[in-house]
Amino acid sequence: MKSISLVSLLFAVAAFFAVYVTLDDFGLTIDEPINLSHGRNFAMAVLDEKWDAESVARTWSKGPEHPPLTRFLNGLGQRFVAGSNLASVNLRGGRVSSAVAFAGIAFLIVRLAASFAGLTAGIAAGLSFVTMPRLFAHAHFASPEIVSAFFLLWAWIAGGKALLDPKPSALARFTAVFGAGLILGLALLTKLTSALVPATLFVVVFWRRGFRGLPAWLAWFALGMLTFFAGWPWMWPVDVPGMSAGFAGSFERFRDYLSTVFKRADLYVWYFGRQYRGNLVPWHFAPLFFTITTPIITLSVGGLGLVSAVKRRNHEPRPFSIVVAFVLSLAVFCLPIQRYDGERLFLFLFPLWSVLAGVGVAWIIQHVGEPMRRWATVAALVLLALPAMEIRRMHPFSLSYYSIFVGGLNGAEKLGLEPTYWGDSLTPRLLEKLAAAADNDDRVVLAPTLYGGHPAFLTTPGLAAKSVVVLPGDLALPPGESPPPNAEPGRPIRWGLVFHRTGYLIDPLPAALLEQGEVVAEESMDGVWLARVLKLPPGWRMLSPTR
Repeated sequence: MKSISLVSLLFAVAAFFAVYVTLDDFGLTIDEPINLSHGRNFAMAVLDEKWDAESVARTWSKGPEHPPLTRFLNGLGQRFVAGSNLASVNLRGGRVSSAVAFAGIAFLIVRLAASFAGLTAGIAAGLSFVTMPRLFAHAHFASPEIVSAFFLLWAWIAGGKALLDPKPSALARFTAVFGAGLILGLALLTKLTSALVPATLFVVVFWRRGFRGLPAWLAWFALGMLTFFAGWPWMWPVDVPGMSAGFAGSFERFRDYLSTVFKRADLYVWYFGRQYRGNLVPWHFAPLFFTITTPIITLSVGGLGLVSAVKRRNHEPRPFSIVVAFVLSLAVFCLPIQRYDGERLFLFLFPLWSVLAGVGVAWIIQHVGEPMRRWATVAALVLLALPAMEIRRMHPFSLSYYSIFVGGLNGAEKLGLEPTYWGDSLTPRLLEKLAAAADNDDRVVLAPTLYGGHPAFLTTPGLAAKSVVVLPGDLALPPGESPPPNAEPGRPIRWGLVFHRTGYLIDPLPAALLEQGEVVAEESMDGVWLARVLKLPPGWRMLSPTR
């Protein structure tokens, strides 16, 4: 057991430092300005400000579509790096929280897989996780996904252990359920997808123990919900303008939160050469995207682990609970709900698959003859480590990784899949090339602009020194077009900044930028451009409000 703990810790430390030393290489994603701002405010509200109904209404009403834990931890990361949250947001600090969560997932995966099938399985599971290119990229962003994935995995592990493993006494059962309930509450405080934890474990508990297992499951779930409500001030029965008072207002806010599973912003997806709304993407989007963004070797041994766990479900229910969690959660993302940004919304599934990959490697080694067992172990671990070379080759564009199933990034782009989606290809080095080409006080338009605050955060020392301002697309007027009401043409815009989210490049503004602009700098990988700096012809103007 000590060796398992040591190996788990070594994986976690290595995973953290691999991310930490490369935090500044990735471009600012669309969502990071929102997360950084809310995270800073939440950290100050908890640590620096007075708690009362007015402060709850003022601070915690922002971003109520997401529970606060991931953003609060984001704010703590900013505080840790900058020393305070008072001055401004801190991008590197916000990203540290994801780096820590990435390390935490590695730790949990190694321990869990080792507990299922031995130390080799744990090492294989850890390798399969830390070498997944898209997950490695996600660990660099100040966003909820990796942090939420950590808490969901922890909740699945703790819940499975408390509800499925036999206990020596009633006190031991109570202690396990109580601790697992608190962990479930933390998971529920990250994202709405955390509801899949109690839902999938209910299926396994009922299959395994029938009605006898329901009291423990109900106690665990109730503790989780109590922790959820206690940890989210927005859900407290405080007096908030526009809401009913007391517990009625709390119920209204909880109901509004649950409705966000359907009431989300419509984003477009480019899927096999066609533009879809996020809730109208074909049902196979999530299974296919999981398949083509997972390295082939990890996908293959994970499949073996899944089959092995299903076959041994009556003897080993906990590995089977991981299978149920994976399959049912993936099935949910086949429903007509919002599915966009590639793998981002179902990112929490990849750690589960890594555990199954470890089980699959153990199964292979078990069925190899004794003389070849050592060589088979070495070969399997080496093969699982190979995707790390792909991470190194693509860096910092591993969020654009596609497996050889579709011919890599180049093949995916030819098939009509999105080369990139989140703005991470707008790297600091590309922005510095823009700074070198621009004159003092120049204006730049960003396309596509999916969040109005994104452009304001796109700056570097070079851009700041020249007072270059990046504008959202709705403040740009192409040549020959009439200004909208209440606006008039203002200062010239000399530059365009475009990232390759194909589902939006067919829109009028990005299409005009790409057609009229001259490429002066570019980020590309495998023959596919991912972001461009464009010099615009005369006639592009900034829109200014009329008085």
